[in-house]
Amino acid sequence: MLLVEVWRDVARDLALVQLGQHARLRDPGLLDDLQAVAGSIPVGSTGRFLARLDRAGELLEANVSPELVADALVLAWPRSAPDA
Repeated sequence: MLLVEVWRDVARDLALVQLGQHARLRDPGLLDDLQAVAGSIPVGSTGRFLARLDRAGELLEANVSPELVADALVLAWPRSAPDA
């Protein structure tokens, strides 16, 4: 599913920005947007989302409903940490 591939690229670049590895970005044009988000989400949440994307690809290959997989991914997208 093309959406999963695009999502993986964005999530990978987000993880790289969190790690300070800007030179390795697939899409440097998103650097400003990624930097704006990277500091507000918990460290590690992007890596967990990348693992979910891998699992989503497996589920799609097993013929699971693409709509259900997409819904689950939307809900799993890393969010800002709630204010304490």
